[in-house]
Amino acid sequence: MGDRVEVGPLVYIVQDAEWRDFLGEGPQTRTPVHRFLLVRLTVTNSGIREADVPPLSLVTSDGRSYAELNQGDGVPDWLGYLRTLRPAATEHGRVVFDAPAGAYRLRVAATGENDEETFALIDLPYQVKPALQLPLTHPGVPSP
Repeated sequence: MGDRVEVGPLVYIVQDAEWRDFLGEGPQTRTPVHRFLLVRLTVTNSGIREADVPPLSLVTSDGRSYAELNQGDGVPDWLGYLRTLRPAATEHGRVVFDAPAGAYRLRVAATGENDEETFALIDLPYQVKPALQLPLTHPGVPSP
């Protein structure tokens, strides 16, 4: 993560990945089949023509894949699903997947002339964020 990955005219940079058990709040809460993985990234079109950003997918070490979800309800800064970038334009945001927790490779792609697709894989290590540490004592009460 954090490295610049060029695929055709598109340049991808993954900033972070975050696992969630649900998205949204109240009646709009979404629950996954497995778990939600939100991937924050930027995509830049370094070419001289408009470029479509194909849907992304997660790939496991044994070749299984999980497609990017086309619904962004509850996803902060959702990148959208149908994406076209003007030359020299950059988009920032998050994409979302529903997949079992674990390490993956993010498959990013670009469609070139003659509709040939090229792709690259970006490692997404499995990271569990530490739980918030609660104070051992209450404010105003000396610790033993």
